[in-house]
Amino acid sequence: MLNLNLFVTAKAREDVMKYEPKVALGHVGTHIDLKGKDFKDTDLKGVIIRCQENGVIEDADLSMVKEGSFVMLNTMHSRRIEYGRKEYFSGYATLSDALIEKLIARKVALIGIDGPGIKSGKEHPLTDQYLADKGIFVIENLCYLFLLKEGTEYDISVKALDSVNDGMPVEVIVHNY
Repeated sequence: MLNLNLFVTAKAREDVMKYEPKVALGHVGTHIDLKGKDFKDTDLKGVIIRCQENGVIEDADLSMVKEGSFVMLNTMHSRRIEYGRKEYFSGYATLSDALIEKLIARKVALIGIDGPGIKSGKEHPLTDQYLADKGIFVIENLCYLFLLKEGTEYDISVKALDSVNDGMPVEVIVHNY
């Protein structure tokens, strides 16, 4: 088993509160932005996709992505920059609109990334809402994705830990690691 949750120290939580006020609403560590929707604990298949470390990710090999799967995007962000540092929340890789539409067309259940989101700035909450309205949630701040192999399908459990307004901390476990 491999737990993909980002460990958040008390100091990191305190530091993040200084420049990310959404943390008080549950947007801390590994979490889902609920956007007014309900999330139920789930077991599903997941695949890892290695991506560039910054900039806009225009395309990715989606050949292993099946309907109802969990697509995890490894940009190395959570490995390169310590969570809690101000730099963690800027300069991270984001997804192009075209790639998001391809994931929607594949009818994925979840999109995960090892950074603060799949979009930044004002686009971040709008994109999370757009996806949630289609029944797709984004899990932010995953960790240890670099330990997973591309081309392998993983058995994954996602469990809600708590619901605090819009942000819901979750536990993400890979069973066949």
